[in-house]
Amino acid sequence: MTDKNPDPSHIRLAKRVADQLNCSRSTAEQFIEGGFVSVDGQVVEAPGTRV
Repeated sequence: MTDKNPDPSHIRLAKRVADQLNCSRSTAEQFIEGGFVSVDGQVVEAPGTRV
């Protein structure tokens, strides 16, 4: 299910990680899909997760 009008205060996890690590979004997606990123203590493997 996709959200046609996502909350503008939330951004995709891949973008947030890329901004924090100063890397490309594709590199951030690799980190996320590899299980190296957690949100609120839970590993998240979906780069499109809104945070």
